[in-house]
Amino acid sequence: MKLRQLAINKGGILVSIYNVLPGKKCNCFCGDCNAPLVAKNKGKQKGLPLSDGQKAAHFAHKNECSYTKESDLHLLAKEVLKSSMKLGLPEYSLSGSSLIKTVKPVQFTGVKLECFNETGEIKPDAILTKGDVVLFVEFYKTNVVDFEKRKKIERLGIPTIEIDINSIEPIADGSPNFEGMQQFLEEEINGKEWVFNKKLSDLYQIQFNLLDEQKEKQIKKQEKQQELTEELRIFREAQKREDEFQYNNWFQNLNKKELRAKGFPLSIFSCF
Repeated sequence: MKLRQLAINKGGILVSIYNVLPGKKCNCFCGDCNAPLVAKNKGKQKGLPLSDGQKAAHFAHKNECSYTKESDLHLLAKEVLKSSMKLGLPEYSLSGSSLIKTVKPVQFTGVKLECFNETGEIKPDAILTKGDVVLFVEFYKTNVVDFEKRKKIERLGIPTIEIDINSIEPIADGSPNFEGMQQFLEEEINGKEWVFNKKLSDLYQIQFNLLDEQKEKQIKKQEKQQELTEELRIFREAQKREDEFQYNNWFQNLNKKELRAKGFPLSIFSCF
């Protein structure tokens, strides 16, 4: 199990192991089970080397808990999203038959963390709302949205975004990396993919139709080119036959006496 380095203090604020007092004096709680934590950080500073056998600074409690570094990142991402309610969403448009991906910052007005949807079928990391618009958010570090969950989301028809947060360090300069995570969530175009988006599905269908139409035109163009090539071959063969026919007529109509009189030996025509 990876060491936990982020926790919630008694004021409900996300803090780093390097920002709190050692032991029980840290007054911090687990982000998963809400159990009290103990800070194992005495004499340890971010970036300084550890003694032999010494663990990095971390939070611990007596109870078993599923908390890992993945939970550090999830906790950080959810705290940032709860505070800002702003997310840069991937937006697609068609240029010819090519899809162009850009990022569109959207300011939401409501957020719920780790809550089931209205039907009680899905529990995303976050549910963002803006008027009648509902968006499910899934943060991904090691486990992507599985097939069964995808099918449920598609059946519900709720736009759902999956965000890969692996590129973000949970701690920067000894403190929770709020700034880095916020910048990533609001501005970064990479690491964000739609699990389901009806508009994008429709756009994919338009793109498919355009590509299919282009392919059909290319096939017809190739068939037309083959027809023209065949017509040219037939024409050239006919022209060749016509030239041979005219030449034979010309030769047969030669006045051999006149040729002999002009000094042309008839032997030059013997090959015919």
